[in-house]
Amino acid sequence: MPNHQPIDLFELTAARKRLSWFVQMQAHQTAHYVGFGWEAKNDAPSDYPSLVEAFENSLQTGKPLPISNAFCDRTIYLSPAGNVQMRFWHDVSHVRTGRTFRGSDELQLAEYHLRAASRAGFTRDSLEHRLFYADTMGQASCQINVGRYPEDQLDFALRCVRYGVPAAIDYELKLLRESQPGDAA
Repeated sequence: MPNHQPIDLFELTAARKRLSWFVQMQAHQTAHYVGFGWEAKNDAPSDYPSLVEAFENSLQTGKPLPISNAFCDRTIYLSPAGNVQMRFWHDVSHVRTGRTFRGSDELQLAEYHLRAASRAGFTRDSLEHRLFYADTMGQASCQINVGRYPEDQLDFALRCVRYGVPAAIDYELKLLRESQPGDAA
């Protein structure tokens, strides 16, 4: 629920720390289950067929799965490594559940991750859940409606928490329009 209130910095830092721990545990459990880890790379798979191919290679060789390290500096996690860990869990979940990169599949995968967060004790009204909702469902909705993910993921998540996902997406649309030359009215 958007609250239009400032978010207490101490509370935000504590929530980000708990979420970072949560995705770290999910990534390590996933790595244990599939038998390989991850490696942050700038040339990681960016489409579903490439991800499946890389996943199969990691399964066969035990080599780490390449995970994108782009736009990891400002996220809901305390470090870029936390965002990469989330992406590892997310990317492996894509392959394990057969969900492609289509919008509807991304939304279903977001629900999958949110259920895991709920099982871990992050209630719907907790700041952790609201941030994680923005990071999963909100970003998938942004991709569907704007045609790209937000570059400043932390700013996007905070807008989602304070004003709601539709308002955060509207802001991303505004940023996109402003960045396109020749669109001045």
